[in-house]
Parts: sequence; structure tokens; C-alpha cells
Amino acid sequence: MRTERVVLGLIIVTLSVSGLIVWNLFAGQPPREEFGFYRAQIQEDREMLRELQTSPTTERRIPAAPISTGKAVSAVPASSGNVQYYDPEDGQVYQVGYDGRNQEVLSPTKLPGFVGTIWSPDRQEVISEFVSGGRRIFKYFDYATKRSATLNSAIQNVVFSPQGDRIAYFSRTADEAGVVLAQPDGTLPKKILNTRIHQMELAWIDQSTIAVVRTDAENSHRELFLLSIEGKFTKLAGPLSGLQARWSRDGTKALISYFDESGKLQLAEILRSSGTIRELAIEALASHCALTSSSTTAVCAVSQTPISLAAVEAQTKTPEDFYEIELSSGSKKLLFSSGSRSARAHVADMFLSPNEQYVFFINSFDEKLYSFRR
Repeated sequence: MRTERVVLGLIIVTLSVSGLIVWNLFAGQPPREEFGFYRAQIQEDREMLRELQTSPTTERRIPAAPISTGKAVSAVPASSGNVQYYDPEDGQVYQVGYDGRNQEVLSPTKLPGFVGTIWSPDRQEVISEFVSGGRRIFKYFDYATKRSATLNSAIQNVVFSPQGDRIAYFSRTADEAGVVLAQPDGTLPKKILNTRIHQMELAWIDQSTIAVVRTDAENSHRELFLLSIEGKFTKLAGPLSGLQARWSRDGTKALISYFDESGKLQLAEILRSSGTIRELAIEALASHCALTSSSTTAVCAVSQTPISLAAVEAQTKTPEDFYEIELSSGSKKLLFSSGSRSARAHVADMFLSPNEQYVFFINSFDEKLYSFRR
């Protein structure tokens, strides 16, 4: 159907050019500028037609478009049909429709030193990161009550519980490190793990379990652990080079990515219950994927060229194509392709709308928020 539309458009443009030639001949006006424009248009349509005829996944080439007018960070689904995000330049909060319409400022307050925000599940509370005097500072804010608090100065990273009633954070000082549970405003802290580990990434995957990615200080090897809120620490996977994990909503499985012994990027599915790892034969970073609520399908951004661990650590930006992947079979279907004719995309963050019909991502190339329909 799309091919027919392009062919029809090409015919219409060609007839328009013919009419322009005749009109200019009789009007005695030089048609050079108009001819140049229409020749370019015809060439562009011919290139599109060639792509349509040669691409086996043409019907899924759905274009992505920016929906934020400026840069965006910490984007999340909001009320029906809307997304909220922060402007990293000044910390103001915006809301915009899935299609980029009806953008409005929700919070005009400018936040000096703002870096990013972690939202509570109900979007009523946030913990924002700031940089001041070369130090990282985490601050709590409740949009409903307007209450704020500055959290422990030793915090390295922090997450909300799935119910939003507590937070967990990894803190480190010169003398000690550990994982602490607390109220969202930082009160009533309770340490559940003492450790000598210098770097931990937390993900609270169900009400009683926190997933921990531990990084070895001497190399890029990482290990994946499960930490109960009672403090039980269980290894699930690793050590693996460049390990990343993206958990399902119910916390029963995760997509993990790592670099094998040959340096090739691998994407795999891991089951929490058994630790069983099943490779998907797809070269994608877990952080560049989003799982559907059923955990049977994922949308992943895949680099158009092979990438290395060094490139990931250097945050190298390579154009990526977006695929819908069936985890049971590993089959993939193209959703959106970066290229000269469309937006060049490299994911900094990606998520799905609540109805899972839209894909949202922050594009590292221009730092804007984008969307497209699956």
C-alpha cells in the first residue's frame, strides 16, 4: 500500500514538472530554480521507492520524531496520553502528548546544578540528583505536599520500591559501604548489607527483593546478585564483561547483555528462579531494551555496526535500528531504522507507554525525547 502511494506521488510530481515546463515556455520565464527543486524532489521519491522495493521489512519502517522542543532527561509516562520529563538545562518539568502536541510547563522552578530525577511509581514524589561544588547531592521532593529533604551525602545511587513506600540506596564513605532501606525522605534508615564493594547499581524488582549489579574495581567484570530486604545476598550471574540487566515488571526475569570472550556483544534472557541464561543471538545492550508487561516481547535498539566494550565505556554514539523481538524464538521485526532519510537515533533511555503501543526514547545525538508507534 505504501509503495502504491509513493508511486502515485511520483507520478503527480512528474506531471507537475511537465506542466511547469509548458507554463514557463509560454510565459517566457526561466524555470531553473523551480526545475532544481522538482528535480531534487523526484530524486528523493525515487530513492524512497527503491528502498521500499528492496527492503523486506518496509511495512514496519515507522518513523520516529522528537516530541520535546528542547533537551530531555528522566522521562516517564504520566496521565493518559502524556509523558513528563525534565529539561536538563534548568530543571524545569514539562508534559507533552505522545505525538508531541499540547506541551506545557508543569514546574517552572529552575534547579541549579540539576542532573536527573528518579520518579516514584505514582509520579508524586521524586529524588533528584544535583552537583554542587563538585559533590553529588540527592534531594527528595513531594509534589503533593511540597515537602523536601536532603538525603545522606554518601549516597551513590537510589531506587524506589515498587509500591513507592520506601527507598533503597547504596552509600559509600572512606570507611564503609552498604545498602540501606529508608523512608522516601531518608528518615528511619536501616542498613541491610555491609560490604567492601566500591560500586553497586540497584534495581528494586519486587516488594521484597533488590537486584544488585556489582562492578569489580580492577576490571569491567560485573556480577548480578539478589538482595532480600532482610539482607540475604545471593549470586545470580557473572562475572561477565560489561554486564547490564533490564528487569521485567514482575521481577521474574531480566534481559542481560555482556561481552563474550571473543569481545562480541551478547543479549540473553535470565530467569530469576533458576539463574538459567538463554542467549538470543542479538547484539544489543540490555539498557537499550524495554520489555512488555507479558515479558514475552522486547523492543531493543541495535547498533548498525558492531560495538565493543571500550566503545560502550567511552559512550560512543552509533546509529541504532529498533526491533521488536520475540523472546521465545529470537525472531525480530524492524520498527524504525536510523539513516540519512530519517532521524539518526542512539538510545540514552527507552520505555513503553502503559498501553505499550508507543515507544519513547531519549536520543543521545540531540538529547531530545522521541516517540513512535509500534
